[in-house]
Amino acid sequence: MGKRIGISILVLILLIGIGLFIKVRLDISDREKKMHDYLINSKGYREEEILKIKCELSKLPKYPVYVTFKDEPDHTYLYSYDSNEWFQFPPQGDYDPQKFKHLEKN
Repeated sequence: MGKRIGISILVLILLIGIGLFIKVRLDISDREKKMHDYLINSKGYREEEILKIKCELSKLPKYPVYVTFKDEPDHTYLYSYDSNEWFQFPPQGDYDPQKFKHLEKN
């Protein structure tokens, strides 16, 4: 009986782990799709202007989304989704806003 309980607990832990992994992957995919829709539908970008959209799990923000545009392949813009709206973080450190073509005015 003790062995059966141990196996049941192990299976339960494994299922919870798999469930959490799937949830994180779905959340990441959802954020990337929402970012794509935001850029195309709200900001007026064309598909061919976007080089890459990548989301990951992090501490803060929980799901940062990184966007790279084809005309600025050396710059990555950081976005966060909160309260049904997107927020673009300014670049870190001293920067010249004139060097960034896709900074949003918040």
